[in-house]
Amino acid sequence: MKGLGDALRKLAADPIAIQTAHIALEDELIELRDDRISLPFRANGLVIREKNGQASDAIRIPTDEAVRRVLKILAEYVDTNKDGKK
Repeated sequence: MKGLGDALRKLAADPIAIQTAHIALEDELIELRDDRISLPFRANGLVIREKNGQASDAIRIPTDEAVRRVLKILAEYVDTNKDGKK
């Protein structure tokens, strides 16, 4: 698994990969917020401010789900950007 660990460390150091994952995950959070979808009774997770900038405590994505989604986003990023080919 050393190769996988090295690949993950390279992705963590790649600002474009991180920005790609950030934007994609934030877009999902915005969609969930705008659809008024939340996960009550969750202790931890990701939240996003309301459209008007007010703070929100409504958990939109649980932490474990956020990690899974980011890994999928980064896998697609790698597949799309292999050797500069899609």
